Amino acid sequence: MAGGVVITGKEFGEFDFSEPGSETFKSELIRLRGLAKEFYNSLRRDVAKNPDIGGIRFSKLGKSKSFSNSANYKKLLLFPKIKELLSSGVVISKEANRDRNKHPNIDFFYTLQTTAVIEGQPYNVTMTVYQDNRGNFYYNHGLFNGNEKTPTPIRELEPGNQELRYTASAEALNNTVPQDGEKGKDDLAVVSSVIMSSRKSGNHTRRLK
Repeated sequence: MAGGVVITGKEFGEFDFSEPGSETFKSELIRLRGLAKEFYNSLRRDVAKNPDIGGIRFSKLGKSKSFSNSANYKKLLLFPKIKELLSSGVVISKEANRDRNKHPNIDFFYTLQTTAVIEGQPYNVTMTVYQDNRGNFYYNHGLFNGNEKTPTPIRELEPGNQELRYTASAEALNNTVPQDGEKGKDDLAVVSSVIMSSRKSGNHTRRLK
């Protein structure tokens, strides 16, 4: 995993997360979450432009979903660069909305993947974008590296031509739990390689129809 959107960790100012579980850590997390929410509110009229799916806007639903599971402070540190992350994301899945009772106006969920370097540490970043009759909107994001348990997207590669079927779950965005092992990184390396190859060949957007 090389390159990626760079996050210094100081975009919102200085924080002390050196002692997880401490009162200082908890209070700093609350402060960071508040600043991230303020920043998200400022994006409501902005648009991220992704080369595969076009414009991506920001809604109240995205705010509610993304901040409802934001115990990972590094997830919050990504918000100042969320437009860059969405713009650089490669689509690895497109899934029809299967819960019309919960989200009656949403037609599809896209799962995008990109990379970020947070405080010098590289991470894969997975983002969900929903599509309704108004266009595309940010829904949530998560991050992981090779030493974390990865909610790897479920996918099928068509025999022979390596085309990707869009069967990934939108739940690939949940916060991750530290675990040993490299499986997640290896799985997503395969998916990313296939999609990047498709994008370069000019066939990728056609497959998203």
